[in-house]
Amino acid sequence: MKKSVMTKILSLAVASAMVFSCAACSDNGKKDKDADEDEIEASEEEEEEEEDENPTPTPEPTATPTPTPEPTPATFFEEQGLTITPQGEYDLDTEWLYTDNDTQNGPTTVPFTVEIKETTEGCDDGYKMIVADFGIDYSSKYFYDYGDFFAYPPEGITNHPSSWISAFDRYTGVSFEPGDNTVLVEYEGKTYDVTCTFDWNIVGDYDNGVAADYCTVTVTCPVDYDGTVFYIGHGSGGDSKVGEGQEFDFTAKQYTIDELPYYVTNGFPYYFFSVDNK
Repeated sequence: MKKSVMTKILSLAVASAMVFSCAACSDNGKKDKDADEDEIEASEEEEEEEEDENPTPTPEPTATPTPTPEPTPATFFEEQGLTITPQGEYDLDTEWLYTDNDTQNGPTTVPFTVEIKETTEGCDDGYKMIVADFGIDYSSKYFYDYGDFFAYPPEGITNHPSSWISAFDRYTGVSFEPGDNTVLVEYEGKTYDVTCTFDWNIVGDYDNGVAADYCTVTVTCPVDYDGTVFYIGHGSGGDSKVGEGQEFDFTAKQYTIDELPYYVTNGFPYYFFSVDNK
């Protein structure tokens, strides 16, 4: 009986020790698991912080190279080194011509004016008119001022300044001479039909001693055509002999203005004008 009691007491003691041991193991295991999870979370946070501090760079998109544009060919106007002059009043350096007395020819300067406008009034659909009005005043050259009255030049002599007014295409240089003919201008794959007319009016107000030449040049062309250039300069004859002995067949070909005698290559100054002064 005593042995049995002792045996039970020992058994209870061992059982208690085992319970305590299991509890301790259970607590330690939980603590170890929690510690492991905390370490994993801390490690993940550190990795996230490192990723934030050192973000992976986004690759730059490859730029598409801009193609080099084809160079624009120089226009005839640019190649010739010409300059547009604003519309207004200027002096024309030219020659003074006497039809019956060449010995009195010589250099002279006369004032002139030019005004240009553009309109579609009276034109067919798709067309416009560019109208240039030139006025050359040579009153002081034509008459002899005797104070109380003006007298004509000597009998049989008609004097006037030599002048030439015309128009051409700025892109190709094609001349719009001789007028009343349709000129075809081909530029950048398009063809423009251009017609040019010249209306000269000579005014002699003998009572008041006024003499002038007026010329209206009218260019009729498509509305999208912008190549008209007007010009004025020396005409022909006189000491310069400009244009003498030259013949041109405008029905056989189209001439560019540098093929004609009335142009800058004859040594006299010329003025060039456009409707927009450009």
